[in-house]
Amino acid sequence: MFKVNKGTVFAHLEKSIFGLLIVLIFIALAGTINPVQAVTWYVSTGGNDIDNGGTSWEDAFLTIQQGVTTASDGDIVLIADGTYSGVNNYDINFGFDLKNIVIKSSNGPENCIIDCLGLGRGFRIEWNHTNDTIIDGFTIVNGNTNAPLSYGGAIQCNQAYPIIKNCIFKNNTGGQWGGALDIRNSSASNPPKIINCTFLSNSASLGGGAVSTYAAAPIFINCTFYNNSVSYTH
Repeated sequence: MFKVNKGTVFAHLEKSIFGLLIVLIFIALAGTINPVQAVTWYVSTGGNDIDNGGTSWEDAFLTIQQGVTTASDGDIVLIADGTYSGVNNYDINFGFDLKNIVIKSSNGPENCIIDCLGLGRGFRIEWNHTNDTIIDGFTIVNGNTNAPLSYGGAIQCNQAYPIIKNCIFKNNTGGQWGGALDIRNSSASNPPKIINCTFLSNSASLGGGAVSTYAAAPIFINCTFYNNSVSYTH
């Protein structure tokens, strides 16, 4: 006759019950742990980079670079209506710490203008920033990288994969390549995405009056190109 070892059965049963209790405890704890919430940082033409902390419109920073520098991974930098120019409002650099942030205008590109004044480009994004890095809702004008081996008059992306959307690029000069955008060294499996953007009257000396690419295949969705030019002639 087959005999059941009651001690063994009960031991296995106790282990099973204990394992189930551990799982239930983890589930209960998971329900009580709040995920890290994105912080919103504020930038306004009436702000102050020295005395303000960027935590509200009343406490807003003055420059976009200050907002970008202060933000952490997953945060939002919200920009008030106005025209942003001068130091720290051009050549805005995301840095090398691989944080992904959203930079967004409050009311769209017609109301939020980055005027580079011919002193440099708008943004530089590089080194593995992903599609979670987003630039949304700006007009970028008068960017200029008109120097040897310079690319991307308004934005340069190098080994980065941001989403750029709802932007207007106007009267930017990209030096040799890419009057408005220069995108290079990006993965085909995770390409940059350019969505609902307008490219108007941008120029370069050698190629890509509006956009140049190198070892990259960005995706363009619902974009408009008008009167962009290249000055090189054979």
